[in-house]
Amino acid sequence: MTAKLMGKAQAAGITLKQYAKSKQLPVDFLQRQCITQVFILGTPAVKIPYFDEHSEEAAVQFRHSMSKDGWRFSWRKGSKPCLYGLWRLKKARKEGHIAIVGGPSDCHTLWLHGVPAIGVPAASNWSESWTKYFDGIDQIFLVVEPDKGGDAMLAWARKSAIRERVKVVKLDGAKDASALYLQNPDRFLKRWKAAIAAARPLRDIAADEKAAEAKAAWKQCKDLATEEDILDEFAETLRQRGATGIGRIAKILYLALVSRLFKRVVSIGLKGPSSGGKSFAVDSVLAFFPKDAYYELTAMSDKALAYSEEPLSHRFVVLYEARALDNAWAAYFIRSLLSEGHLIYETVEKTPEGLRARRIERAGPTGLITTTTAVSLHPENETRYISLRVNDSPAQTQRIIAAEALKVCGEDTVLENDGDDLRPWHALQIWLKCAEHRVVIPAADVIGELIPPVAVRLRRDFSTIMSLVQAHALLHQASRKRDNKGRIIATLEEDYAIVRDLVKGFIAEAAERAVPKTVRETVDAVSKIIEEMPSAVAGATIRGIADRLGIDRSAAHRRVRESIARGFLTSPEETKQGKITQVRLGDETFN
Repeated sequence: MTAKLMGKAQAAGITLKQYAKSKQLPVDFLQRQCITQVFILGTPAVKIPYFDEHSEEAAVQFRHSMSKDGWRFSWRKGSKPCLYGLWRLKKARKEGHIAIVGGPSDCHTLWLHGVPAIGVPAASNWSESWTKYFDGIDQIFLVVEPDKGGDAMLAWARKSAIRERVKVVKLDGAKDASALYLQNPDRFLKRWKAAIAAARPLRDIAADEKAAEAKAAWKQCKDLATEEDILDEFAETLRQRGATGIGRIAKILYLALVSRLFKRVVSIGLKGPSSGGKSFAVDSVLAFFPKDAYYELTAMSDKALAYSEEPLSHRFVVLYEARALDNAWAAYFIRSLLSEGHLIYETVEKTPEGLRARRIERAGPTGLITTTTAVSLHPENETRYISLRVNDSPAQTQRIIAAEALKVCGEDTVLENDGDDLRPWHALQIWLKCAEHRVVIPAADVIGELIPPVAVRLRRDFSTIMSLVQAHALLHQASRKRDNKGRIIATLEEDYAIVRDLVKGFIAEAAERAVPKTVRETVDAVSKIIEEMPSAVAGATIRGIADRLGIDRSAAHRRVRESIARGFLTSPEETKQGKITQVRLGDETFN
């Protein structure tokens, strides 16, 4: 024990009798809960063991003082946070209700009066894996204290799988159950029952909060929400903030993020050379959304998505490097979230009782935005999102340099990028989250008949296009008509036509019905280089192609890779390391 800790132990100290007296609890009752008095460096402390469902000791907490200002608690080395009172769950299941409180002393007070209760080790310390302990209990009463701890309990309860069974208890004039008891022990049970009777379902409280949040958000975003073309307003704001030349990609990213509010979410794979502006484009669009719309990662372990407790429902995973999905488990998990709308993973874990099966369920739906320098990704994942290609042309490079120069030259043409101008945009997303999400496309059957069935992946792509059309109508719902069921009506002219113009090129390329402009330029460059070369020279080099196109070698290498994959070029002398030395024309030709 360190000198600092020794000092704390010597300055504090409490006996079991003192603890019992301060809480007005019988000593013999506490002893029946296996609570004992111990000495730490000669100073008395109260030992509070935490038992599991099988009455096996799982953790030990020590209470050193009753003073709020002093050193009150410590844990035995090796103890892991767990719920207090697990060994008494049989009574709760029999009676069909239980109270969740903020610690052992509140549990002791309620147990003394025959009330089933369980304690969390700290108000904000909740593990979703603990929800299994509440199986078979119909009513869960969450005692919320009037402080930050109470706010923290409400925060995790709103996201937990037990939320539909939770009723929120607020104790009149008392911080917690123990304080209510100490105010008047004789009237405690009567006051407790009155508080239980007045408890409100968490879903009702959430509905009231949602309505208030929507009202406040509408006040802030009304002008924006009633714009005739919100996407054009978005693109203009983006340009003013220094993001230039990414308008089309940014609009698609924006609509995809709006689609998180649906059961079917549109995912995006952003491709391009290193330093091509992929992350910049994503970051620029994410700035228009509140943090609860997405979850950013630069890397992750193979099973992170299964074990993470970060909420994924109606949210995007933003993965800045697609190589994290090269792992089979990570790729499988993301496919499940994208296709099935949820993740169910059963594994075996080592426990004090031996190996035990554990079922992990992650609720979706979830979208993915990822960036990569690769020409293509895992084939089973490739069809689950729209592939967007960043502009690697010299003209775009010049635009970016000019925009960066404006940021530091003192001109007033660029807005300060401090986020103040984005508050209405964040408010718009908050309002949309609380507003109507049902969208119908009466002309969907007509649109479907007009799309030629030239590729199997169009089966998925058609649904993706419809989701983007619905997202566009949802975004403009303040100016859209409703049907007799209150659903938003998407139209051909106002919604489908705009989405079609945005994605037609990318969808055609994915279905291999169109050749990207970059591929055409690259093949044309190779053809001209070969024409100008002596007949003895085998083919064009990457450096020569880059010089001809006015781009860097990494961008040229990526373009060549894609052209080879499509059959327009060939590289018969590729090295073992995958380096392309010379390039010739392939067998495929343009239509």
